[in-house]
Amino acid sequence: MQPAEAEVHSFIVKFWRESAWPPDSPLWRGHVTHVPSGARRYVQDYTALLDFMRLYLQRPPVPLAGSDTGDAP
Repeated sequence: MQPAEAEVHSFIVKFWRESAWPPDSPLWRGHVTHVPSGARRYVQDYTALLDFMRLYLQRPPVPLAGSDTGDAP
C-alpha cells in the first residue's frame, strides 16, 4: 500500500569538504532542503541535519502545491 503523497517528505542533502588547518582534518559543510516546502538549512554536522529533518517528520504533513486534498472548494 502506497502512503498518501501528503504523508511523504523528500529531502535533498548536499555536503562538501572545505580546506582546514591542519590539512588532515577537513571541515564538512552542507545544506539540506525540504523539497515540498523549499525550506533550506545550512549545516556543519549530522546532528544539525537530523534536527532539521525531525522538524518535518514530527509534525503534521506539509500540503503539497497543486495536490488534491480531497476537500471540495
